[in-house]
Amino acid sequence: MRFNSDFDVIKGEDIYLQIAEHNPGLIAGLPYYKYGIYLDDGTLVGNITVRIGHNFHSHYSGNFVYQIRGDYRGRNLAVKALNAIMVVPKYHAMDYVILAAEYDHLGYLRTFEKIGAKLLEVVTPPQNYLFYFKDIKPHAIYRLDI
Repeated sequence: MRFNSDFDVIKGEDIYLQIAEHNPGLIAGLPYYKYGIYLDDGTLVGNITVRIGHNFHSHYSGNFVYQIRGDYRGRNLAVKALNAIMVVPKYHAMDYVILAAEYDHLGYLRTFEKIGAKLLEVVTPPQNYLFYFKDIKPHAIYRLDI
């Protein structure tokens, strides 16, 4: 896969994403772009990663991983970052993305629903899942067509 440097900075609503890493995902993973999430004034408020493609493991881990710093949560910054970053999977000809989180992480689940993702299932990942561990919680798996 070729990374597209046109996406090194992505402008969103009241935020922008600045590339931090292009990673080929060599260890049982998918290639990914990792970004810092910044307010328009340059304040770093979190990060977001988009994995390109789909495989067995991404069904349980999703195509996105994101974090918003505690003092900036509750401002819909994750929604804004997810909406902005959708240009990347679209460019890579992905028709849909998977979003996943532990079933009791209500903030993540609300965010998924705010961007229009639909719940597919709540399931405990199997033992052959890359990130499996004893007592892993069930995951809510969502799909968003793009």
